[in-house]
Amino acid sequence: MNILILTGKFGMGHYSAAEAIKQEIEENYKDINVNIKIIDIIDYLFPAISSYVYKSFDTLVSKWANLYNFINTNNEERNIKTFNYLFIKKLDKLFDKYNPEVVISTLPISSQYISKYKSIKKSNVPLLTFITDISSHSEWIHKNTNYYFVGDEKIKGSLVNKGISEEKIIITGIPVRKQFREIDMDLNKNNKKKEVLIMGGGLGLISVNDELFEVLNNVKDIKTTIITGNNKSMYEYLRDKYKNIKVIGYTEEVSKYMKNSDLIISKSGGITLFEAIYSEVPMYVINPFLVQEIKNSKFIEKEKIGRVIRDKDFDIVSDILNLINDDYEITKMKNNMKNIKSRINQNEIINVLDKFMKGA
Repeated sequence: MNILILTGKFGMGHYSAAEAIKQEIEENYKDINVNIKIIDIIDYLFPAISSYVYKSFDTLVSKWANLYNFINTNNEERNIKTFNYLFIKKLDKLFDKYNPEVVISTLPISSQYISKYKSIKKSNVPLLTFITDISSHSEWIHKNTNYYFVGDEKIKGSLVNKGISEEKIIITGIPVRKQFREIDMDLNKNNKKKEVLIMGGGLGLISVNDELFEVLNNVKDIKTTIITGNNKSMYEYLRDKYKNIKVIGYTEEVSKYMKNSDLIISKSGGITLFEAIYSEVPMYVINPFLVQEIKNSKFIEKEKIGRVIRDKDFDIVSDILNLINDDYEITKMKNNMKNIKSRINQNEIINVLDKFMKGA
């Protein structure tokens, strides 16, 4: 069976989801010949300008978030299509090369383009779309999608209200890699320092100030790690500045740092949110500003799995120190995360693929 996963690097969430899905399929089909290929749809369709597209996006979300939010909201209302018929030949070549029997999308534009391609070519290839935020934005919705995989019941209900058949919507949570979903039973968190992990997502956007770093650096009972991701300038700025804070750039060992932590200070990206849920580590989110992150932060508040601070004048330093030392509150948040995990099943992707394999 040939499976094509289409994604993009707008941040790293979409790509991380693609890798998690690939890993899930490979784990479950070890005895069957399944060929899986992940393709960056932006690199594939626009090889000459893809790096410019991604750099422009990074600049947009980090420096002109209000403009990004305006564009995002306007697209929700108008459901703007960007498909160009010049893409047909390129998609023909893609399908000829990989001969996919299933196409999986973790990026809205991939879902749009494959849906349109299916219409033009009268193709019956199954299209599975994984929505990578707690959102039902219309950019994800396209008529030739066979199944939608969503983060929670509320998103399912929202899609139903937008005309999507309930049978096409499956609640799996947002896909995360196996290392986040496996709880390390040997990990002993008793009788050790409290640990705070500060992350900025794939772009390394850390929305806290030096005051917090200074305080954490001087608190003997707290161990602090900062992951700056791909933000090299942030890494250079921080790495030798604080004696008692460990600073890391891009790493493949986020799961290790996350599972060792008692609290994560981070953006409320969809992937990070579910990595934290599976790792059972409460989140502390400061001033979420991108549309999708605001929606994700509301989920954090509704499910009581962390704390979201929107008041710029709020004393976050004292609040973080109080929360990290409040074992009762942290335990409640962890238990709420356990409850979320009991309601979702990432393995449902395998049940869907089984249907297509039987029909092949």
